[in-house]
Amino acid sequence: MGITIYYSGKILEKNRIDDFVNELCDICQTMNWEFDTFTFENMKFFEGVSLRLPFCETLHFCFDSMGRLIQPMLIEKQISTNKYPDSAYNLFCKTQYGGAEAHKIIIKLIQYLTLKYELEIEVADETNYWNSNDESDLVQKFDKMNFIIDGFKNAINGEKNEFSELSNRLLVELEKFKKKLDDN
Repeated sequence: MGITIYYSGKILEKNRIDDFVNELCDICQTMNWEFDTFTFENMKFFEGVSLRLPFCETLHFCFDSMGRLIQPMLIEKQISTNKYPDSAYNLFCKTQYGGAEAHKIIIKLIQYLTLKYELEIEVADETNYWNSNDESDLVQKFDKMNFIIDGFKNAINGEKNEFSELSNRLLVELEKFKKKLDDN
């Protein structure tokens, strides 16, 4: 549960991967972000970088031999078979706990890299900031999700709120439904 950016795509000019990785490493060093670089050589070639931004999941930019973005964790697991599931090419970065500002930074970074390195990329942004660049809407969507998460967390902890009342009603209705099934 939480706001996430989903992305997939490829770099159009594979000979620019080194420059892409080097620039992204420079950005990470400048911003004091942790990162890992990847180079795998076996039957296929992979190179990339993974960024570990504060309070967000890891943001991966790892390329396979065709220049497609791929999840580096799956490369290590599948390198012996040289086959990758389609899901290996669908990446994501949860930004919920990094907040609206972290989400905005990641989107702006992807937009910058897309333009500079001619990435052919598809982004599904749950806040729609990728398409709109509307900061007030972005903040509003984070506030709404934080409200839902906090309400759910409080309900689990036994605090009375609208979520706990809703969950109690739901449990009563499920018990009624279960009893009907048992009676039939």
